[in-house]
Amino acid sequence: MRQLAKCECTRWLNSLRPNTDGFIEISQAKYQEVIDLKETCIKYQSCADVLSDILEDNKIKRYEFDKFNAVLEEEIENEKRMKKSKENLEREKLNKEIFEQIKKELKDKK
Repeated sequence: MRQLAKCECTRWLNSLRPNTDGFIEISQAKYQEVIDLKETCIKYQSCADVLSDILEDNKIKRYEFDKFNAVLEEEIENEKRMKKSKENLEREKLNKEIFEQIKKELKDKK
């Protein structure tokens, strides 16, 4: 599985290892880390969701955690696409403004 490390939450979550039952169990010390992360580092909704699940049960099933990584990766890709779309829209707007300015200057010359 590819390790995602896009924020403090994902680095911490990916450092956990499942036990033989397929659960990732959280010790009391790590439980406090989860609380701290939930309060300080929620960049992605999937991080918030998995941290909430851990706080509720003190453990998470490995397959749910794998699903979290897949959802997180999709969330990150969507964020990249949205950023690129926003940049393209801004570039289009700037090009239109430049075009209008050139058109105005040409009109003023006549």
